[in-house]
Amino acid sequence: TIPEFSLLPFLEKHQDLLENFGGHDFAAGLTIRKENLPLFEAKFIETADQILKKAHIQPKLQLDAHILFEELNFDFIESLALLEPYGHNNPPPLLYTNATQLWPPKIVGQLHLKFYLEQKERILEGIGFNLAPKRHYLRRKNCPILVAFTPRINDFLNKTSIQLLIKDAQLTN
Repeated sequence: TIPEFSLLPFLEKHQDLLENFGGHDFAAGLTIRKENLPLFEAKFIETADQILKKAHIQPKLQLDAHILFEELNFDFIESLALLEPYGHNNPPPLLYTNATQLWPPKIVGQLHLKFYLEQKERILEGIGFNLAPKRHYLRRKNCPILVAFTPRINDFLNKTSIQLLIKDAQLTN
């Protein structure tokens, strides 16, 4: 679940409908009799409708820091390795910046977008995995864009470059 809707208080309040339950505020399991399922579902939806607002259910990114392209160099990116190993409780840093989108993003491999971004005369490429459905919102050139990304060193065909792994992007005008 999401922070705005804790599961355990709901399950405790409606434990008379349950055979068993356990877990924590963000993930729980339960055992319920088939005949109690419709009432449980109705109460769950009713409670969620009372508590949650539209803003609560929008996807959110936890941004770690603002950065400029001029600060992105090989030493900086290699220093990020000190934060590893990455995993559920230790995601890679998610940075953000404003740049100019030079061309509309190009679809690569049907699901991904390739970006060409410029900031203070420095151009960097980015790849947005599974972002192809957003392309129609981003189909403009020479426009301001806000991007959230994790930088990485890309070594392709013996050419080493800095690439942005773009998690999300939005035009800013």
